[in-house]
Amino acid sequence: MDIHDYLKNGICMAPGGGRTDRMSGGRLKPYFAAETRRYVADRARYAHNFYEAEIQGMDREHPMEKKWYRIRVADIITNAVVGANMYDGWKTVYFEDPTVEELPRGAKLWFAGSCWLSVNPANIGGVMVSGIIRQCDAVWGKLDYYGNPVYVPFVRDKLATKANDNQTQQYTLIAQHYNNCLMGRDDLSRDLRENTRMILGSSAYTVAGLNDSARDFTDNPDSVGILYFTIYRQEPTENDDMERGIAEGKAFSWEITVSGPRRLAEGGTAQLTADSLRCGMAPERPASYLWESSDFDVLTVDETGRVQAIGPGTAVITCRLAQNPDIFQTTVMEVEADRNVPHIAFLDTVPAELAQYQDLTLRAAVFEDGVPVNDPVEFHVKGPDPSCYEIIPGFGSITLRCLFPSRTPLEITAESGAHSVTTEITLRGF
Repeated sequence: MDIHDYLKNGICMAPGGGRTDRMSGGRLKPYFAAETRRYVADRARYAHNFYEAEIQGMDREHPMEKKWYRIRVADIITNAVVGANMYDGWKTVYFEDPTVEELPRGAKLWFAGSCWLSVNPANIGGVMVSGIIRQCDAVWGKLDYYGNPVYVPFVRDKLATKANDNQTQQYTLIAQHYNNCLMGRDDLSRDLRENTRMILGSSAYTVAGLNDSARDFTDNPDSVGILYFTIYRQEPTENDDMERGIAEGKAFSWEITVSGPRRLAEGGTAQLTADSLRCGMAPERPASYLWESSDFDVLTVDETGRVQAIGPGTAVITCRLAQNPDIFQTTVMEVEADRNVPHIAFLDTVPAELAQYQDLTLRAAVFEDGVPVNDPVEFHVKGPDPSCYEIIPGFGSITLRCLFPSRTPLEITAESGAHSVTTEITLRGF
């Protein structure tokens, strides 16, 4: 077969099998296309610039989905697209997987410590998918509906002449800091608008000249992959959250109010309810809550906010916004001992400290139905060196005398049968 026969066969190629989406449907496969792809699949792993990259936006039906791919990146040298030698900020990317049919414009690639944006893919002109990607050097910080910080990476050009906002000042007032920008269009960036403000470093910037209509497929309005816009510098305002890099971040508020009793009897239950105000108004989107107790020996709380009083004491109930756990409200609740349950208690107020050469008498008794009974009570003392204190036992009481100060607190326990109560006192010097 001579060269003319090969050319005829090439012209008469049938449409390629496999995917039939907008990018690959009806494409004619040249000879050795499969072999060429297989060559890259077999040898890309040996390149020094071979990476595993997490890529978002490879599936147009699920643009926020991320998957891992093995890629090779190469420097761009005198590329017709950029018109100059480009190095670390610009790369050409190739895929090891021969079944990859498209690198969508606006896809984001995470590798080599940075996020990269697909700005000029080559999905049609060759047998292998490749494209030009650019390193994102800035992020647009904003808050989602529930106040969670969200950071959207994008690319800036530093040349004022590349700005697309046609204002004379951009060429005469260099301090205005005009930058031409590219940002992938997805669920996180769809709300970018003309005059949107953003914080970059120590300055505020405003969006101008937004182009959100550049389609990848002429008849598909949802195929816009990249947003093109200009930003120009302005002074920050008092509501800008410079620490987190979020414009108007300090103007956002979300307040939770917890309703319900603050005191329960031991063994009792109560229902706590939570309501929210977002920036002073009832939220339009659903809000759910997470409940926590600081002391399960005092109070427990379930996922609905229902509390159960376990034992006497004080506990803090925390109600968190499930959609943003950094937003929360705390409620202090007290559980009172059930006077009808037999228990032992000190009859005297126990001080936190006992001064040197001072005496303290503590009494304790067992209570039944809220009334003290004459059950015998024993006292046990431990903690500091015995030379630091003196004990004088009595009937249902104990007298303590501080002889020397101690950093170890004195622990006094009163016991009667199965009941006990413990307290601590610090021995203090002059």
